[in-house]
Amino acid sequence: METSRQHPGRSPQTKSRCPALAGLFLLITVAATQTCCFNDPFDPWLGPRNARPAASRYLLTRNDIPESEKLALLGYQPCALRTLTRLQDAPVRELRFLVGVNSGADLSILQPLAADKDSAVRQGVALNRNTPNDLVLKLSKDPNANVRWTAENRRLEFGANPAVGR
Repeated sequence: METSRQHPGRSPQTKSRCPALAGLFLLITVAATQTCCFNDPFDPWLGPRNARPAASRYLLTRNDIPESEKLALLGYQPCALRTLTRLQDAPVRELRFLVGVNSGADLSILQPLAADKDSAVRQGVALNRNTPNDLVLKLSKDPNANVRWTAENRRLEFGANPAVGR
């Protein structure tokens, strides 16, 4: 007679629930890690970019920029060319992004930002309606897929309205 060896306090159902509980625990752990540890507001793993937190912190250190210009930049409102020129080389990518998308930016600001090391800044330049067609064409050949996609969609807009971006 063959007897199965069973732990005295464990039923067969408990044994089958352990892998399911372990899988659930692993899923919760991965989700918590994603939302807590890797959730950069500017490059979130889910949802839109938010440049404001880091840009606001940096702008607190800049006493040479008028408060009205800081608020305009953070609110995606046109800024003075002088302000944008001062901020285009900021060490904070979120601020360079805001300079790149600002409607007060002209070619003297957009051209250097189109060659920025950070792809998000280049994408901001592609989003700017003041970006000339030839610069958008250059960005449509960018190594980063997000920049290319944004520039290609802007080029489609140019086909519908040639005055856009000139």
